[in-house]
Amino acid sequence: MSNFLISETYKLPSLGKIYNVDVPEDVEIRSMNIDEEIMRLGNNGTWKSLCNLLDGCIVTRLPISTYDMCTADFTFLWHRLRVVTYGGAYPIDCVCPYCNTPNQFNIDLMKLPVVYYDADCEKYRNFELPISKKRVTINIQTPHMLDAIETRVRQQREKTGNSSNLLVSLLLAIDTVDGKKLENQSEKELFLRNLDMKDINKIIVACDKINNAFGLGVKIEAECENCKQTFTTMFQQGKEFFRPENDIEW
Repeated sequence: MSNFLISETYKLPSLGKIYNVDVPEDVEIRSMNIDEEIMRLGNNGTWKSLCNLLDGCIVTRLPISTYDMCTADFTFLWHRLRVVTYGGAYPIDCVCPYCNTPNQFNIDLMKLPVVYYDADCEKYRNFELPISKKRVTINIQTPHMLDAIETRVRQQREKTGNSSNLLVSLLLAIDTVDGKKLENQSEKELFLRNLDMKDINKIIVACDKINNAFGLGVKIEAECENCKQTFTTMFQQGKEFFRPENDIEW
């Protein structure tokens, strides 16, 4: 029986340099088949289910699941899975901010810019706090962490009626303090609660910076069909991402 699946090799935004294991910078990924489509349609709303699908399409032998890769690498590979399966043509719907005219145009997903990791990103992972002078290192966000945040917030809300997405996110983000790894959640929470808000703010900003320092660009330059003004719109994944119709030939 012939195998009609297609595969392509792509360079990870992280270049594999941010992991504690040897992740190659180039990853081969194959197109989806009906089994992956069934998995996609049966997605239970967790990142884990999406990562299981993606893992099954990665040909390169990786030492970790995409569940434990940074979200920048996951998002990039998710887009490349769509490209290798259905091609890069993708319709964008947006409204011109100048004349409020609805616009639709096609983009090439392969032309979305990719920013790659460089050593300058490390200043957002390891830094000194301004008030306490504590030196902290933070974890880069992964799909696993996003699932954990949602689960812990839900459990906290069910138990106490209150929850803090911010606190849970910071607890998972903190890796070491003055070179010491904080494994115990109570120890991390005590550390955070004893910090001045100026210190907390630097951690929050650092998390945002490092999680967005590299990866797939989502800003798209467009020209309005009506007023011809150029404006910026944001890429959004819609129905056509994994169920394209516009490029089917009959």
